[in-house]
Amino acid sequence: RQQEMIEEMKKDSLTKLYNHNTLYDILNDNIKDCLKEYKPLALAILDIDNFKKVNDTFGHVKGDQVLVRLSELMKTYQTDEMILARYGGEEFCIVFIGIEIKEAYAILEEMRLKFSELIFHDIGDTKITFSAGLVEFCDDADNGTALVEKADQAMYEAKNAGKNKIVLYQSKK
Repeated sequence: RQQEMIEEMKKDSLTKLYNHNTLYDILNDNIKDCLKEYKPLALAILDIDNFKKVNDTFGHVKGDQVLVRLSELMKTYQTDEMILARYGGEEFCIVFIGIEIKEAYAILEEMRLKFSELIFHDIGDTKITFSAGLVEFCDDADNGTALVEKADQAMYEAKNAGKNKIVLYQSKK
């Protein structure tokens, strides 16, 4: 029972995905492993587009339903090489371990398209999208915080480019 409680504390209560703190623990552990084993690692940050409007128009309970639907969709794609987390608010993260960046992008793109096709009948038959940033583990992002910052930058590029897109982080070197 104690182990179950510990595991429960690592998860977001609404989505049942890993929470913010657990994400960083897992991410940093996997970065160390990837450095030793020379295997690929990538991080995606997903942010639901216009989510404030959903909450303001239909209420937070309906907004929570959107968060749960996205987390459920993410789970349908999950493999042993993927860690799913709710970063906070309407932001989610996926850690791709041992998966090449092109494959991570393809998985994320399929997920984005599927989510954009969902119809939310409880909120006026609305379709909702997400924008995402994807970053590959690299020299200028060699820890969890740096990876999150790079993925976040790419996600904001996707938002600024019209939303409902995935942007791959490009080093500014």
